[in-house]
Amino acid sequence: MNFSSIISIASKFIDSDKLGGWVRAGVAAGFVAIIAKWPIFGSYIDPAIQTQIAAAIAASVVGIWSHLTKTDAAAIAKVAAMPDVEKIVVQPKAADGVGAALADPTQTKVVSQ
Repeated sequence: MNFSSIISIASKFIDSDKLGGWVRAGVAAGFVAIIAKWPIFGSYIDPAIQTQIAAAIAASVVGIWSHLTKTDAAAIAKVAAMPDVEKIVVQPKAADGVGAALADPTQTKVVSQ
């Protein structure tokens, strides 16, 4: 299983809004665990710094997630996964992810005009 497959599977369950919440919660929990395990960090990482670091990490993760999942190929894969969709008609000379979806033999719902 490659990285692209993992992103594709994960994006079916987590959208960018939910991912942001998970990352913020995970970072906050991580800081609590670090400070509980090594109290000396508590004197260096006050709540204001924790908030700034958590915001930077959350913004970075959500930005990367959006960059990887908001592509034409991801949109086609998401629509093709819907059980009520019978076929997706694309231009024969489609570029980028659309053309790749047309050439992918596993994307049986994607057809050319």
